[in-house]
Amino acid sequence: MKKIYLLLVAIMVTSLSFGQDLIITGVFDGPLTGGTPKMTELYVVNNIADLSLYGIGSANNGQGTDGEEFTFPADSYSAGDFIYVATEGGNAGAFNTYFGFDADYLDSSMGINGDDAVELFFNGAVTDTFGDINVDGNGEPWEYLDGWAYRNDATGPDGTTFVLGNWSFSGINVNDGQADNASAATPFPLGTYVVTGVPDPTISITSPSNGTLFAPGTTNVNIEFVTANTTGSEQVNITVNGSETTNVTSPFAITTTDGSSYAVTVDLVNGGVLATSSTDFSVGTLNAIANLAALRAAFPTQTDGTVYTLNNEVFINYATGFRSQKFIQDATAGILIDDSAGNITSGARGDGLTGIYGTLSEFNNMLQFIPLADAVLVSPSTLTITPQVVTLAELTANAENYEAELVKVVDVLLDNSTETTFVNNTDYPMTQNADTFLFRTFFGVDYTDTDVPTVAQEIVGLIIDRTGTHSLGARDLADFTDYTASVNDNEIEGFSIYPNPVVNNRIVMNTLSASAKSVSIFDILGKQVYTNSFTGTSSVINLEKMNTGVYFLKVTEGSNSSTRKLVIK
Repeated sequence: MKKIYLLLVAIMVTSLSFGQDLIITGVFDGPLTGGTPKMTELYVVNNIADLSLYGIGSANNGQGTDGEEFTFPADSYSAGDFIYVATEGGNAGAFNTYFGFDADYLDSSMGINGDDAVELFFNGAVTDTFGDINVDGNGEPWEYLDGWAYRNDATGPDGTTFVLGNWSFSGINVNDGQADNASAATPFPLGTYVVTGVPDPTISITSPSNGTLFAPGTTNVNIEFVTANTTGSEQVNITVNGSETTNVTSPFAITTTDGSSYAVTVDLVNGGVLATSSTDFSVGTLNAIANLAALRAAFPTQTDGTVYTLNNEVFINYATGFRSQKFIQDATAGILIDDSAGNITSGARGDGLTGIYGTLSEFNNMLQFIPLADAVLVSPSTLTITPQVVTLAELTANAENYEAELVKVVDVLLDNSTETTFVNNTDYPMTQNADTFLFRTFFGVDYTDTDVPTVAQEIVGLIIDRTGTHSLGARDLADFTDYTASVNDNEIEGFSIYPNPVVNNRIVMNTLSASAKSVSIFDILGKQVYTNSFTGTSSVINLEKMNTGVYFLKVTEGSNSSTRKLVIK
């Protein structure tokens, strides 16, 4: 038995399939309305107790990786199961219409065309790839436009490098005119992948996740791991910060202290290392802070593992749906809360928070507070924040002093020479006498697609920093005191589309409400050329079947509606 395992070790050194329980087995670009269904098929090689360790993403048009765009929920699957991930939006029932059953998961990342690559992730690292992420697949041997590609039996996963010889292809346009897979001339080989041979033994740490920061006062952390494809003659050794303990079982308890970091590796052994898995975690150091000015002053000297707690109330100037970000302020300073984990469960503009608790970081030069736990909601806030009136000259000279704070500028003129309407996440120079500063739109605000004012304005907004360039961002139309353009009272709240003009045949539509919506597109003669519906706050619409030109897009949500001019290039 020992000799057999030594041989397996040698094979695993050169095999990209080492220790992987989930692989990509098929991609599909469909023929129904909007080019749907679009989907990726995955195959479960070994039992998976927690699918949330895995994620998926698409790499579009040869532009390189977009990273892990969709992380699966904590579901469990058995060896031999197939998992189907389809695009959301578009023709919502297209997957069921074409294949006769519902997809397991819906996500906009699977809005793939026949020239897009797909990446599979485990613990944030790429473990399998279909297509070349750095090459537009149009005209390539792996192109599957209006067709499909399917993995050959007993191959994969392929790691970060696509292996063309591991795949079979339908050829392009074979799905055109097909109503469903059962009657298609060249049907997608649904759920036919077969694993042959003896699977490799594996070990995986399931908890804690890599990079986990535990709260101060944590004295014990359990390392949990699972093994698969073992014979019973193996054992597990664990190494913590260079110190090894042999023949351990899960969970393995580690005694911890505040302010310390831990590097953990588990090895499945039998006369040699058969499989390995590792994780890193740390325990924070608690630091009580007096106010937001003191919190900002702590950066960057005290960020490594330091956890800050602020019991005094702060005021929410602005809350966005992106990463649950909130701009907070007290009498001393402001800061941006970046809460991708959603630890703070409530709080809108005008509310207050007490007991904020977390760490500091910086992204693109913008100082951020990362909460580790929920805060106490004060609704409405007992604080009053009055925007400080500043000049553009003062902002140019000392913008860092006002970062994340609410300020007001008066008698400023916005430059509309490049864009005559407000576009999401776009810069517009402002002038005040001889001084200049940037105005930048937030994403999904209610003044998107409205005209840029041509008269001097009084604007309230937040100071933000993007890679060292500061700008002022208004939160809504009401922040423009002198804005005179009319606004539809029945406008859908938070409605926006991008990009517009359309590129890559896709637009993303966002609203604040998850209510059902109907979508219609009309040409310049008033003829309806597209209709669909979706439910949720975001949807990707595929327009690859539409010709270039000018159209009008109308979205209806209950009694509210929004109309936008749409340009397809």
